[in-house]
Amino acid sequence: MVNPNMIKLTQPKATNKVVVTKNVTVSIDSLGNYSINKVKTSLEDLPSAINAGLTKLKSETKQDPVLIVNADRSVKWDNVVKIIVIGKKLNAKVMAATQKE
Repeated sequence: MVNPNMIKLTQPKATNKVVVTKNVTVSIDSLGNYSINKVKTSLEDLPSAINAGLTKLKSETKQDPVLIVNADRSVKWDNVVKIIVIGKKLNAKVMAATQKE
């Protein structure tokens, strides 16, 4: 079993820095394991888990949360796009996490 608090990712690099405080984070590690806010989940459960996370955060903060995609740079782009599509279907703003260059 993978400890979700120990997910190691190597993010792609970018020059822009955006700080978002109210968000739901979906991570994909180099082995293709998914987690939402550090809780491991399956690809099949992602849509409902993302929806639940966004709904909960919106009710708590009264703000529109952001869906952050935090993927290891070795992850296939198709897997990242799947998460973006899920977020867009849920009318969420979606952003990708990167490392500063």
